[in-house]
Amino acid sequence: MKIKPAKAPLLPVTCSVYSKRIVLEWKKPTRRNDIEFIVTYKKITDMEPVTIKKPSTAVSCQLQVSAQELYNVEILCVMLKTQKLLLKWSKEIQSESISNSGKLSEVTSYIINNNQPIKCAPLPVNFSISLREIKFHWNNNMAQNNTHFVIFATNVKTKTKRTFSRRFNEKTFRLVVHPGQRYHVEIHCTSMEDGRLIASWNKLIQAEKDGNAGQKEHNNNINEKQATEIDKFLVNFSVSSREILLHWNYQTSEKNIYFVVISTNVKTQDTKKLKRDFDSQNCSISVIPGQLYSVEIQCNSTNSDTLIKNWKSVIRAEFNRMESYELLHKCLSFLKYEEIFKHSMQIISTVYRCKPEAYWNTIRIEHNNLMKKYVKDNNGQPGNLINGKIHGLFFTAQMCRGKPPDSSPFGNMRMDLNCLEILNPEKHNFYFADFYCNREMHYVTIVICVNNSESDNYCRENLIELNPFANNFLIIERSTNDKFSRWKFFVNFAVRVELFYTENLTLDSGNLTEITATGAGTSRANGLPNNKQCTKCNLYALQPSKKGNK
Repeated sequence: MKIKPAKAPLLPVTCSVYSKRIVLEWKKPTRRNDIEFIVTYKKITDMEPVTIKKPSTAVSCQLQVSAQELYNVEILCVMLKTQKLLLKWSKEIQSESISNSGKLSEVTSYIINNNQPIKCAPLPVNFSISLREIKFHWNNNMAQNNTHFVIFATNVKTKTKRTFSRRFNEKTFRLVVHPGQRYHVEIHCTSMEDGRLIASWNKLIQAEKDGNAGQKEHNNNINEKQATEIDKFLVNFSVSSREILLHWNYQTSEKNIYFVVISTNVKTQDTKKLKRDFDSQNCSISVIPGQLYSVEIQCNSTNSDTLIKNWKSVIRAEFNRMESYELLHKCLSFLKYEEIFKHSMQIISTVYRCKPEAYWNTIRIEHNNLMKKYVKDNNGQPGNLINGKIHGLFFTAQMCRGKPPDSSPFGNMRMDLNCLEILNPEKHNFYFADFYCNREMHYVTIVICVNNSESDNYCRENLIELNPFANNFLIIERSTNDKFSRWKFFVNFAVRVELFYTENLTLDSGNLTEITATGAGTSRANGLPNNKQCTKCNLYALQPSKKGNK
């Protein structure tokens, strides 16, 4: 049965883009089981689409793609029997290049200060145009190690906006385009530490059949007679765990318009509306860390209240670069205080993972002894940059009198793993990801990635990389006396160090031992929320509620 074309509400979807795959994630819109999700995608240059059907319980889908190609992607939520369309989402997505595989993120283009964008220097850019692509080449002399380039490309006809990032030492970019269509392109050189805009360039370009080299551009304003005023409605935003800063550019001399900013918490469906005058260009939205928000900006006519132009996006409230460093500094201050009372660095040779016996049996029977990584749950700080973003397996380095514990609240079977399996400094990279507590015990989450893997590329762009030979959590030293291992491993016992390893492992990698299960004997689904009142590990600790006297 064919699905009849119909208007339908938007299905909130977040996407992560890599060189070989696109990962789509959504929240189940209803508790009904008589629905299904139909995911369709095709390369712009191909005629036949690929269709994937997902059951009502599905909340994600992975698409296999080619590097640096443009795809049309659509998700339909329909009734099983009648195929009635309930929700819909569609977008044009360009896969990343192999050398720059990573998340398609809402990259901070600049920080808004006192309601005005920070002024910056012009970025010299050359470009050439062809039927299917626009090639850019810029001068990166002003780029340093702590900077990167952010490219914003907007299709003037469809209003589809795409965002890409390139490292400080890269100076070329290839944009896949539709023949004959116009694109507004911005290239920003920004600081990765504070989001400061260092240099920028922008231009309105039309895709052509013949390649014509563009001239060096030093003007930061669009000056194209063909562009209508509606075409110049562009929105940039920066994100932190407590607010979303929006900045739009709507160039018009008319005063009979106004803007409405609508933000909806995807989880609670709480909606806020803010009205702005015709000369406004920015707005700040207060948010809850870790929550997804559907944000819309409407430009309306004051004469007839008709909608002239709108912009939409789904944004997650999460730590920015500055907040990540503040959390690390809080953690280091905590350790400095704790280490006054004890020598906290202790040698270890194994790490371990505790789970119920049924978990290990399922791996043996259904997964051919392969322990598959899973998406990071909501444990820890809600605004951290790994929850729901990367996949992995948790291991613990905390010992009990020099040995792994004989009991655990997470299950009655313990897998012991040699440290070298997941902590080889010649093979793995280490990243600081989180610092939090549930009650009294404080935890540090360290992400371990294989060099140049997709998870490693993401963490390098978003997390704080640690030197495995000099950090405050897990230190590796070269062994001079041990005949069996080249390395010695030391862990800080003043805090509970959690290791999130981002690759699959086989059961043959370690040894299973039966232990005593305490409490529930299993981990909590979706993770345990952090203690938001602790002043030692929260950037914005909540005040404890005061009980009134009766």
